[in-house]
Amino acid sequence: FLRLNKPPIEGLRFGKKAPTTEAEVNTILKKTFKTESDVSRVFDGIAAQYGYKTSLELLQAQFNSPYYANKRTLNKQ
Repeated sequence: FLRLNKPPIEGLRFGKKAPTTEAEVNTILKKTFKTESDVSRVFDGIAAQYGYKTSLELLQAQFNSPYYANKRTLNKQ
């Protein structure tokens, strides 16, 4: 289901740019889930359910999704 539909994961706390490194992924996940531990390995399972190889690919796709693009546009106004 997730691989075909690729719904947005609401509540991700992105910066102004799409993540480009695993360190940025970990920072986003720490801010989103308000934890100090490394949750990127756990998030790799979610990425696999969406059909991506890594959390980085998943978060880049989420950043570029219409949901987050519209959210960024609305926050600029």
